[in-house]
Formats: sequence, C-alpha cells, structure tokens
Amino acid sequence: RQMYRGSGSDAADYMSYNIYTDSDKATEWGTGADNDVHVTGTGANESTAVTAVIPAGETSKAGTYTDTVKVTLTY
Repeated sequence: RQMYRGSGSDAADYMSYNIYTDSDKATEWGTGADNDVHVTGTGANESTAVTAVIPAGETSKAGTYTDTVKVTLTY
C-alpha cells in the first residue's frame, strides 16, 4: 500500500503503509483470504477498527498524503 503526495513522480512522493486487523499489528488486512475481516451483522450499525502503520525509516517528502482503500461488502 502506498499513499501519494499529490505531485511529483519520484519514489519520495509516495509513502508506504500497512493496515492491520488488530491493534497488536499481528495480521495484515486484505492480503489474502486468510486475512479478510469477517463481521456478522445483527441488523444494527457495525464498525470494525483497523490500525494503519507507516514503517520505520520512511523517507518520503513532507506533505499531505492520501490513498483510497476499497472494501468489498458481501451479504
């Protein structure tokens, strides 16, 4: 996963990050069927917390970075 600074095209215009399904950062989210987040609906609003981490040693330029995360909902 990478966020983009919005201008430029060299490697320092992108920032790597990972998303995890738990606060312990033990399971990376969305890297295969074993890492899907399963939530059983009850008819009420549901939320699922995830943790995003930028790896140590990241050398991106200063700025505001954005990315889009696509979620597939099956019911």
